[in-house]
Amino acid sequence: MNRTNPNDRLKQLQGFLKTKGKVRLGDVELLVYDSINPEFVPNSNDQFYVNAQDILKHLRWMIQKGNLNQDMFLTGAPGYLRRRIALMYAQLCQREVEYVSLSRDVTDSDLKQRREIINGTAIYTDQACVRAAMFGRILILDGVEKAERNVLPILNNLLENREMALEDGRFLVHPKRYDQLVNSGSLGYGQSSNLVRTSENFLVIALGLPVPKYEGFPLDPPFRSRFQARNVTLPQFSSQRDHLRKTFPNVNPVFIEKLISLSFVLQSVASDQGSQVPDFPVLLDSFMKVLNSFPKLSPNDILEFIYPFPYFSNADEQMKNVIFAIMKRFDLQPSDNTENTIYTISKIETIYSPSKSALDFQIPHKRVQFVSAHLGLHSIEMVSGSRNTADIPFFVQTKYHSALLAKLLMAISTGDVCIVGDKGCGKTMLIRALSTLLGYSVEYIPLYKDMSSRDFLQRRNTTSSGDTYWENSGLVTAAIEGSIAVLDPIEVVSIGTIASLQRLIVEREMPLPNGAFLIHPDRFLHLMKQNNWTKGELIARGIYPVHPSFRIVAIARPNQMGSKGNWLNQEILSLFSFVVMRPMSIAEEKEVMLSLFPHLSKDIIDTLTSLAHSLRIEKDETLSMLASNLSTRQLLRIGRRLSVYPKESLHDSILKVSLSRFLPSLAREALDSYLLRFKIQPSNPPSDTLKCELISINGVKKLQIGDVSCDIATNSNPLLIPNVLFYENARQTLVLQDILKDYILGENILLIGNQGVGKNKIIDYFLQLMQLPREYIQLHRDTTVYSLTSCPTIKDGLLVYEDSPLVKAVKNGYILVIDEADKAPTHVTSVLKSLIEDREMVLSDGRRIVGDLSDAISNAIPIHPNFRMIVLANRPGFPFLGNDFFREIGDVFAAHCVDNPDPDSELSLLSNYGPSVSKDVLRKLVASFSDLRRLVDEGLINYPYSTRELVNVVKHLEAFPGEGLSRALQNVFDFDNDEDIRKILIETMHKNGIPTGFESNFSVEISGVIELSPPTLIQKWKSELNLVRNVICVTQDLNMRGTWDLGVPKDWEVLDQKNGRAVVFSEWLYSFKLDDSMMDLIIGSDYLLYGISSTPATFHIISPDHRKKKHIPLYEYIPTHKGISLSVVEIGMGRFCIHNSESSNLIVLDLLKNQISSIVVLGIDTSKESFIAYSSSDRHVNVWYQQNQNFLYILNLKTLSQSKISLDFAIETIHFAYGNRWIIQEPASRNRKIHWMSVDFVNGECNVTIYPILIVYSHKQDNAVLKQMKLMDPSTMWINVCPPETLGAYIEDVQGELLGLNGWLRDTRDDCQNGFINLSSAFAVLPKTYQYVNVIPSQDVEKPGCFVEILNPKLKQLRKFFTNLITIPHQAKRIRDQTLGDSILGTTEKRHFSVGKILETQNGDILVMDAIGNVNVFQADHQRTMMEMKAWTNLTGALDSGTLRIIYEGDHPSKLSNEEILDATEGLIGNEGKGIGGDGGEGNGEGSGEGGGSGGASNGQGSGGPAQALTVDARVSGSIDEKFSLREVGELPKEVTDAQKELHRENMANYLKQIDMKSQDMDKFLAYKENVQMEIRELRVVLESVEAKNKERIWMRNKTSGDIDDTRLVEGLSGERAIYRLRGEDDDSMFHQKPKKLFFVFDLSASMMRFNGYDGRLDRSLECAIMIMEAFRGFEHKFNYKLFAHSGDGPDADLIPDNIYPKNEKDIFTIVNRMQVHASYCMSGDNTLSAISTAVKKITNEDADDYFVVVLSDANLHQYNISTHSLATGIVVFAYGSITI
Repeated sequence: MNRTNPNDRLKQLQGFLKTKGKVRLGDVELLVYDSINPEFVPNSNDQFYVNAQDILKHLRWMIQKGNLNQDMFLTGAPGYLRRRIALMYAQLCQREVEYVSLSRDVTDSDLKQRREIINGTAIYTDQACVRAAMFGRILILDGVEKAERNVLPILNNLLENREMALEDGRFLVHPKRYDQLVNSGSLGYGQSSNLVRTSENFLVIALGLPVPKYEGFPLDPPFRSRFQARNVTLPQFSSQRDHLRKTFPNVNPVFIEKLISLSFVLQSVASDQGSQVPDFPVLLDSFMKVLNSFPKLSPNDILEFIYPFPYFSNADEQMKNVIFAIMKRFDLQPSDNTENTIYTISKIETIYSPSKSALDFQIPHKRVQFVSAHLGLHSIEMVSGSRNTADIPFFVQTKYHSALLAKLLMAISTGDVCIVGDKGCGKTMLIRALSTLLGYSVEYIPLYKDMSSRDFLQRRNTTSSGDTYWENSGLVTAAIEGSIAVLDPIEVVSIGTIASLQRLIVEREMPLPNGAFLIHPDRFLHLMKQNNWTKGELIARGIYPVHPSFRIVAIARPNQMGSKGNWLNQEILSLFSFVVMRPMSIAEEKEVMLSLFPHLSKDIIDTLTSLAHSLRIEKDETLSMLASNLSTRQLLRIGRRLSVYPKESLHDSILKVSLSRFLPSLAREALDSYLLRFKIQPSNPPSDTLKCELISINGVKKLQIGDVSCDIATNSNPLLIPNVLFYENARQTLVLQDILKDYILGENILLIGNQGVGKNKIIDYFLQLMQLPREYIQLHRDTTVYSLTSCPTIKDGLLVYEDSPLVKAVKNGYILVIDEADKAPTHVTSVLKSLIEDREMVLSDGRRIVGDLSDAISNAIPIHPNFRMIVLANRPGFPFLGNDFFREIGDVFAAHCVDNPDPDSELSLLSNYGPSVSKDVLRKLVASFSDLRRLVDEGLINYPYSTRELVNVVKHLEAFPGEGLSRALQNVFDFDNDEDIRKILIETMHKNGIPTGFESNFSVEISGVIELSPPTLIQKWKSELNLVRNVICVTQDLNMRGTWDLGVPKDWEVLDQKNGRAVVFSEWLYSFKLDDSMMDLIIGSDYLLYGISSTPATFHIISPDHRKKKHIPLYEYIPTHKGISLSVVEIGMGRFCIHNSESSNLIVLDLLKNQISSIVVLGIDTSKESFIAYSSSDRHVNVWYQQNQNFLYILNLKTLSQSKISLDFAIETIHFAYGNRWIIQEPASRNRKIHWMSVDFVNGECNVTIYPILIVYSHKQDNAVLKQMKLMDPSTMWINVCPPETLGAYIEDVQGELLGLNGWLRDTRDDCQNGFINLSSAFAVLPKTYQYVNVIPSQDVEKPGCFVEILNPKLKQLRKFFTNLITIPHQAKRIRDQTLGDSILGTTEKRHFSVGKILETQNGDILVMDAIGNVNVFQADHQRTMMEMKAWTNLTGALDSGTLRIIYEGDHPSKLSNEEILDATEGLIGNEGKGIGGDGGEGNGEGSGEGGGSGGASNGQGSGGPAQALTVDARVSGSIDEKFSLREVGELPKEVTDAQKELHRENMANYLKQIDMKSQDMDKFLAYKENVQMEIRELRVVLESVEAKNKERIWMRNKTSGDIDDTRLVEGLSGERAIYRLRGEDDDSMFHQKPKKLFFVFDLSASMMRFNGYDGRLDRSLECAIMIMEAFRGFEHKFNYKLFAHSGDGPDADLIPDNIYPKNEKDIFTIVNRMQVHASYCMSGDNTLSAISTAVKKITNEDADDYFVVVLSDANLHQYNISTHSLATGIVVFAYGSITI
């Protein structure tokens, strides 16, 4: 407001006003004049540092500069000292002052002129800078470092030349120049002119902090050069002591000296480089006020009021130790139990001071009586609200809360307060208790990030006539009316915004944007008395008194020490008294929950509070994150829900409030382990029969879901009730039931989940069932607080606010559905907290939503009792790039994780959308998408594929069944063009049996069928029963040792399964990989696979569907080495025996009892290899033998006995035959014999009979050698014999006396013959399909692999095919490679291998495990193969190989004429079509224009018809490589593909030449990289998410172009130009950007190279280094990483010197090669501990945002006398500050 006419000021300049006198300070003096506007002259009677010499020195300097008319810049430590000195100078001179508090929001219109509309005309009003220049006032610019660049330089000309061009066309002119113009007669005083004289008394005092020591914008050099600087240092010790003693006489002088000493020491420590100790406040006056009111109180108990940092829950331990040590030095350490030493509130009485007629309002007071067991009674009178003290509803006052409330009253009795506490600890409830006790009304002011300093004070609006005016904010209203203003939360606004309130908080004075002024009530009375003004006259001049009862209560969370832009700096520290609120202790939380929920089980309360408390005291960041999800607010929510629904699971309730589904894997595992520790068990799976039912009870309609029911709303607005198509399923119905429970409890609801999981549909369906009308609002990145609460618009030149959906829902009692809540900035959505928790919200148009109308607020909107809020949000994190809504305010909602439906529910849902789609297809889709979601959880892919995509695929299949699943999926996957992602997607689809390759060419390759002639009699055997003899058995007990715990893992691991019918359809079903050193594999009676591997010995368990696995380490029981042979056999349900061929021990595993034991077979020569023949009828009886020995052992594992049998012949092999019969075969000789052996156990004794078998007929001269024997059924036994080579041989009546060995002889020209010396074929019988399978290794060097023969003896048919999936062992030696010397000298291979192990699966398929653990499953049933081939071709779909054309029917503007149609279709219509079948068949059919023959019969016959039909009948042929091609017509010609390949090779060669890398080195590098490709991808996903979040742009306001800013519509009406906003990068220049530093220290000691051949530890380290360098490429600006090596040579060999990061594969390979060389040639020794300490010291040499040190070591700690405890202690000692090791 311009309350003085410029002409009046001119009169003063002419000398009409008299001087009042002069002031002398030392050797300087100044004149004091009367002021025209005394309200602008500071007047303080608080005797602030009166006669303090250091303050007087500053004042003397300022008088000097003032006399020279030089502008001043006061710099120094944060706080109000500089401002108080500036005001003292103005008061000393009796100069009028214009005060401007600078922040990032200040614009040129705030400094120069602002437009207003008055009486329909836009006029300019002068702002503080212009008024000060015109009227000769002192202009105080406070917070110069906070103003954005290029704002203050607009004052440069005014500062330098006292000239400035104004927006209204006027021009401020230097006084001398103006006087010259007057004296020259160019213009006279009072003459109308655009020239305005700048007063020679105009003076500028700027206040700022030194940057970069403190955060802020550095000074612009031209701006800086126009000032004279003065560093305002802290008052000296003596000055502070004398001032505090005089001002606060009740405070013990000893305490004053101790506190000043503490202040100086902590400020000194804080200034040290690298110190984590925060600054201590400069001035102690506010703290002394409290001690002065409570003289008996020790400062130890309330030191948090002034220095809260060490009391924060997240305070760094080392920082706390340093601070507490300093406090202890001055005997100021905090008490161990403050609750027992501090006061509590005893009684509160209301009293009123006499009415002050001058101010015309009463000042209510409360007399508060405090009591303490140590300090006795103490009473004070304090200002308060006008209401009477009342009971506090729902507030359980524990002992801690009583002490906390007393602290809060003590602090607020002397000034403003800031309550600091973690989320959900009860800060809001404490404020309610405070306001209720003191009778205050509360102004809730929700803060948000975009809030400007002007928003704190006033906002602009228009009158009904279109004139602009200013409305007071809630803060100003509270200041005038004497309420409590709650600022919640202050950490979200910028530091400068809060600091702009310094004058209001400290001096209780504040200039307002409309020119009015809030002043201290004492000064208001002084002005009235001094100038004989009335209150009305002062208010007419724009002067308002701040009510003495006015208080500010700020709410905040603890500072994140060390992070950028902490809200609690030294400047904010000087504004408030801080009350730190810790989370409640376990006893306190129990007390509260027992009081609020008396019917809840005490055991549940004990368990719940114990769990939460244990998590809170954990130092691990992961666990502390979990603790934040179990705040007191959440515990109360759990307790309330369990008290109403006692059948609910505590386990599920905890997972629900923790959003466990979206926790990182480590956090989820930690939570699960904690729940297990506290015996919180998972609940039983929910019922699948839950349904949503509409029922009627006594005429009242209800919704019932399970055992939960609720009345359905009546008389609702039908237009706002959703009507949605919803198919109920078990998972989503359970979510609906949970939502219904929370709705009944009166909760506001949050649904959080991935996209496409059905959040909107679930809520719409719920509202539809409940008949609840809704208002819908969708948030986005541009949503502002203003647009959330109202919609401003301009109508007829007036600013009009239309109700937003939020306001409509509040008014009418509707459900407000807020969608995409995570897309809006968190500072916008956080304003919802005040609406939910405080039931108050201030709208952008000034109205207020309130839950209680008792205050009769005129512009209030009462909250309808039926109003409820439902918020929908995506889960936090990449790739959504939304904000973490749940972290900010999620705990005020009842949160529900909405995940994709479980497989059964999803299958049910898809069946409704695609009733005609095959169930098998739907199952494949569900399984595939489940795997994709698992990959998202593991971080391998970004996009979380949802049910929405699945539904769309099924809809497509339902509408276009001929296109096939593979092509329908392209509608989803064509978004994914990244090569790595596409590879993962294809593998996942293939794994689940979906043939898809995007652009792959599908084909069919199934084996043909060979008709066989009748079998040939190969040999005839006769049992010589007359030679039967009983053998003497020497029986003794087995020596059993142990029984040890086995450690069977509970959880299954995922076993990656590769689908065999992805692109090519064949007998191959799928494959999976087990350990490279697999020795044996069996199928148990429970159809699980059990196997044993060596190096190290491990027992494997594979699920029946071969998709999951477990493994049990056995290296402690089975020492392994090269060449060892292990086998496994099932000896009972869940019991297994493991045999080591080079040991006399048997290892027995009991999986049911979780036990392991060892059995020693006595009398075995361990220097020779031993074998066991297992019985398949009595699993406990086995035969143990050694080749070329004449004895064997019968082992009975049931009776734990061994029986030794001595023979009169040597043994080569023993085979189990049937029942209790074995066949023993003698070693190779001209008279090789075989014998029957029968074993019976009678009364525990072993009876053995043996008799020979006479070969009475042989097809060839040589006797057949029995290789293997398998019983097909009780009467038929198949035998693998050689010679002769057979396709298969069998004995039908095995129990007869005369046995015929029949079989099909192999043609000598057959290429399916074993051509290896030491590699035997494998065979098995398939009882389920009654077939015989033979796997024969191929001797073709160019085509390594195996032939698989499947013989069906009933149909006399043979099918055979070649596969390269079965690997030939590298030890295998071909016959043709055998040299003549080998034959003569007998140096052939002695160790024999089998090409694989063959098993029959549960459904009759063939399972083959090769020598290196590759397991392949083939389909044995030919009829089933043919049926599945037809289904497979339907999955691939009809290809677009036909020529497409558009046919117009009816009238169409693009319809062609008949002639044009003939021309267009020429060559497309024909009568002949070629088939795509094999054997070149052609069909001559009367097809349509697109017709073609299907062909494909072996005789070449085909029939006309659709071009894409497949005929599979003709596959019954002798060719095993016959192939159906499904190639598309548009495939590239061969010359094109050859050119592409050649160009690729040339490009690769050029690239290698460019980076100077050899192709061999590139191959080696790629081999390393391939092993960590997935890990690189996973790590880059994490880094990309960080980078994408950092690159998010923000709104930049006050621009002259862009989008209109809704908050500046009034400014637009008044003609201002800077009313737009633009998206731009966040200007963080006021904070120093620091990268995160990471040191990776690799162990490259000699032992790494030495043991690399054993376990590959060095190779894995090299792969890890490649992973780091590849993943961090492109992120070096954000993550500063280095690689070091430690070894015997030293602790810190630098692998990336001078931060020269690798740019290509050559650079990375060079580093990896250097690592390998280092490990090869370094000295022996270990430097692990030195490496840790050195890395920690080096990493802190430069500032960074965070420090991480990762050290790898293979050190044998015991050998180097390093205990794990000393290592842990060393890490703690080394990791100081914010370093993570």
